[in-house]
Amino acid sequence: HIKRTEDKEWYATTSEQQQIYIEHERAGKGNINYNMPAFLELRGNIDVEKLEESILRLEERHEILRTVYRMNERGEIEQKIRESGQVRIERRRIGKDDDLKKIERSFVRWFDLERDSMLRAMILEGEEEVILCIDIHHIAGDGVSVSLLIKDLSEIYQGKAGEKPEIRYADYAEWQKGEEYGRRRKEAEEYWKGIYEEPAEEMELVSSGGKTGEGRNKYYRIESEKRNAIEEYCRKKGLTAFMFYYEALSLMLSKVSGQEDVIIGIAEAGRKEKEIENVIGMFVNTLALRIKAESGENKEEYEKKVKQTITEAFTKDECPLKEVAGYAGSTGKPLFEVMYVWQNVSGVGTEYLNFGEGVEVSQIVNETGGVKFGLTFEGSRRIDGDIFRIEYDGGQFNDEFIDRYWKWFERTVEEVVSREGVKLGELKLLTGEEEKE
Repeated sequence: HIKRTEDKEWYATTSEQQQIYIEHERAGKGNINYNMPAFLELRGNIDVEKLEESILRLEERHEILRTVYRMNERGEIEQKIRESGQVRIERRRIGKDDDLKKIERSFVRWFDLERDSMLRAMILEGEEEVILCIDIHHIAGDGVSVSLLIKDLSEIYQGKAGEKPEIRYADYAEWQKGEEYGRRRKEAEEYWKGIYEEPAEEMELVSSGGKTGEGRNKYYRIESEKRNAIEEYCRKKGLTAFMFYYEALSLMLSKVSGQEDVIIGIAEAGRKEKEIENVIGMFVNTLALRIKAESGENKEEYEKKVKQTITEAFTKDECPLKEVAGYAGSTGKPLFEVMYVWQNVSGVGTEYLNFGEGVEVSQIVNETGGVKFGLTFEGSRRIDGDIFRIEYDGGQFNDEFIDRYWKWFERTVEEVVSREGVKLGELKLLTGEEEKE
């Protein structure tokens, strides 16, 4: 169990934080690759003073938002919790002629990990709307944390905030140095060494250009009728939605690249311990899932393999990706080009957010700064269907290419659901024309 450690000036950091610290420092001043901005538009009766007060309370409740970092003389990266009152909240009025995108872009700027507050906020007051801009650094939180923060903020604003978590992220970092975690990490290392014993081939993605690292997004939807058929299929096969879409994505990539050995990065929430479910912090770990899709194999066999591999990998998530890449002998190059994320956190989509009677909340799509992977497929379940955001490298792919990838993915989903007892090689994912290409 994770217990609260005694208070001290400097605490240990987790392997996830260390990795981010090193990469952030290496990228140099000005880089915003690890910023995690969120923009909410609030319409209706919003009390801006109260909103500002709620942001200050948020920083008070979560120590990680007022934590700073350093590398000590022994070369260890440490963290220190500061007093609350570090966050600076910008406020400005906006008119019809203001370029919102430009204001949002200038809000997202470099973090100095040794000095800055890890939470930034800006409130834009328009004639009919208030836009709340929040940015946290990845060293202080992950995707789940951003959702939890916004949910927490809306509850503080309404005077409905629950107890703050007893455990701080710093306690979790200290616990990682202990015996129990050490044992689990050893087991995880052995597991991943086994997976990458055989060298992996690099995946060649069909693309329209070279990498630039400039991020773009496109959104797609699996309509509710199709989604119902998928749910029925998953029930019958004992699959989760996460497993099902992973299967479809891996089969599509195998077909398009002509490679049987498929490696896809998946994000694992890393919140196995009950005590840290609602703690803000960097828990997520990226796992390099490797499953062979052999054309002579039965679809049902492949499905079993997907289910088993995902289940096993999730129990062996203590080994950092950097080490796994080392076992795979991938020197300097990323182990995979495609990332897959399924947002399974209930109660954090904007339809659940509540800033009181008569206030409408909508999320403003954030065109991300930089991207680390060629393609990221991010799915989430909504009332009216499953939504997919494809984040892509704008240099490597043009819009038309992303539409093609979506079309291939959708067709794979249909094939998996509708065809029983077939071999993987018999699934029709491409049209005759595309096969020739």
